[in-house]
Amino acid sequence: REYALAEEVLALCGRLPLTVTIAGSMVQQNGSEITPELTQVMAEAHGAMLRVQGSKPLEGVEVEMTLEDRVISSSLQALRRRSMHSAVELFKQLAVFPEDAAVPMCVFEALVPVLCPEELTAAQANVALRRWLTTLLRYHLLQGSVQAEGGGVFMHDIVRSHAIMLHSEEELRGLQVAATQALLAARPAEGFPEPEHAVPGSLGDYVARYLHWHMRGSLAAGEEPWDDWVAHDDLSVQQATAFAVGASALRAMAEAWAQQKQHARAARLMWNASALVTRGHISLAESQDLVFSAVEQLQKAQQDDGQRAAASGGLHEEFEMAVLRRAFISDMGSERHTQAMAYMHEKQRAAAAVGAAAFSSRTDEILLNAVRGMGAMGMYGGERSVWPNPSWEHLEEAVAIWHVNSALAHEAAQLATNEMEQFLGQLISVQDYSLFPFAISCDRRQIENVGGEATIVHLINTYDYHVHGAFLKSIGFGADLFVGGAITLPLALQYGSLAALDTWCAKVHGVLEMLKLPITRQYAAQWFECFGFIYWAIPCLLLCGRRHVAHNLIVAAGLGWHDDENFALFLTQLYKQCPSSSEVYPAEPMRIVARLIAALAAPEGFLDTATVSSWMPPPTALVEIDRCWCFHASLGVSSAAHLAARLFLRLGRHADAVETARLALLQGTKKRVVAVECHRILAQAAAEQSRVEDIEEALRHAKDEARRSQLPLMELLVAHDLNDYYAVRSTASWRGAAESLSEVCGRMGRSMGDFVSIWQNEAR
Repeated sequence: REYALAEEVLALCGRLPLTVTIAGSMVQQNGSEITPELTQVMAEAHGAMLRVQGSKPLEGVEVEMTLEDRVISSSLQALRRRSMHSAVELFKQLAVFPEDAAVPMCVFEALVPVLCPEELTAAQANVALRRWLTTLLRYHLLQGSVQAEGGGVFMHDIVRSHAIMLHSEEELRGLQVAATQALLAARPAEGFPEPEHAVPGSLGDYVARYLHWHMRGSLAAGEEPWDDWVAHDDLSVQQATAFAVGASALRAMAEAWAQQKQHARAARLMWNASALVTRGHISLAESQDLVFSAVEQLQKAQQDDGQRAAASGGLHEEFEMAVLRRAFISDMGSERHTQAMAYMHEKQRAAAAVGAAAFSSRTDEILLNAVRGMGAMGMYGGERSVWPNPSWEHLEEAVAIWHVNSALAHEAAQLATNEMEQFLGQLISVQDYSLFPFAISCDRRQIENVGGEATIVHLINTYDYHVHGAFLKSIGFGADLFVGGAITLPLALQYGSLAALDTWCAKVHGVLEMLKLPITRQYAAQWFECFGFIYWAIPCLLLCGRRHVAHNLIVAAGLGWHDDENFALFLTQLYKQCPSSSEVYPAEPMRIVARLIAALAAPEGFLDTATVSSWMPPPTALVEIDRCWCFHASLGVSSAAHLAARLFLRLGRHADAVETARLALLQGTKKRVVAVECHRILAQAAAEQSRVEDIEEALRHAKDEARRSQLPLMELLVAHDLNDYYAVRSTASWRGAAESLSEVCGRMGRSMGDFVSIWQNEAR
């Protein structure tokens, strides 16, 4: 008889895997027995046409149900018979969630006001939710787990469709409205992060990925997004708003408001739409157009203070500056960028005059100074970017500006009202000191004034990608300055803090692994970070004997010497961000220098020497690259010529190495580090042919340039070269070199043992 009952159940299930699984859970909950009563419950739900239960708007309407719907309905009926009405009601409410979304318990806890009766306390509601969810899991109406490590619960798409069928459109919209409000009300103190910075399985992760679904379901066709969504503080919520409505719809709404002279509202909508670039829904060029359109609307809104106050909810000035900060890194050097920066200067002066917030006032002044500083260095094109410019006078002008910025950032950090502001202030203070002055020489007193080594090490130890990275990307600069890597220069070259340098490398490698850039190729969102660590940090790592680490970072970014497609995409994003870059940083020199860096970083066995030799330009062409590459005189510690000379040595092409280094020195380099390296290369090449006089002359010049650089690590490298040279030749000179080594180590507060890794890795 039981066999016959089982055949009846299978027939009712249509022998489909999903329905058999659900029916099996009903059998299990029935004491693992198939009884006539159980088959009766299933048969009651069977029929070609069934009346939908529990949906007042649909009463009296016959709805055709699939076989799967009939089995699901049978399972719900079984729950009702067991007086598990709350679990059935929760099942209906789960129609609010998007398809294939694993919902962790922290999200259910945030949605207690939507999913649980009001009379329950928070603690009671959380316990009840787990119990009801567990019941639905036992009946296979849900999949997944309520355990923290389980990843959350989700519905099979057929089961979800059944839950949706139990509601009218109006009911579903009301449910989505309630869910959206509850999620926004659960905002943590630090705000909601963007998707790439959210901790997997957290409330922030769910909101970043799925809030747009709830927002979209909350809106009727053609309805505008709610004001509190549009004006929300968190970029992830602004992105969700734009994703829910769509860029084209937002743009049309903004234009309509602009025609009605509601410029502040129009600016908000344009700003929201511009955020879709981070999700790849619009191009960088489209995003920049929207940002500058928002600036234009804000300028028009300035003439109507009443409108501004009404539209801003008291936060209009903060919103204005957020838009202008994003404009700062958009279309740099263009006419509209210049106009936006002029407006920003006007706003910054007005804010300072009325005693605006000290921290934001300082950071806005820093941005405006940065525009001046980059212009002084010729980074926006024009006469100053053409050889032999920038002149020494231009560079001194720029250095003075960067030092002012460093001091302003240090003041901002002291005036910060929270840990995030303090982190940003400290980071900018050492970054703006590191970006440019290190290219020529370094006065240790300058960086000591902004905290020195202790501040840099603190920043490295404190940095958390999910926390600080999210903050740095969201505040309007749009870039994670930590990953950019400028702070590695003083850390290594001034202080010799190699342990902290290794910590920075490990953290940045972790970030790149999470971003998966070789696969996603989202260089539009990471152009500054890639630009920074390729051209600033990696050459520094090579000086410190971190070839293998440098190689791993380059590979994790998808920008190896053979990754031409990715590099072309990266350059495209750079040129879109800063059109004048194509003049200041021509594509071919950029590519050649990046290839040289990547080839130098490649471990033994990874480098195809024949291929590398085939694309390496001759010495005269390499020196010419430095002439047309703005970085020949500014930013970082490398040049095409000295990198190529170093690579020629590695390839065994000593004559080319010598010619390239000599041409670079004859041409004149404004970078002391480059001069030191060229002389060291000449000494190493001379050593291969045992030309004693040439070796000693090159090392003497290297020692002089290292002293002028005021960078102890460069002095240490030269002192070590001298030590190795004289160890087998002259006892007196060897002792002098050994004493120099000890003296330089002492100046950095370190011992020779702290630098063993440099010599070991150089020898490989």
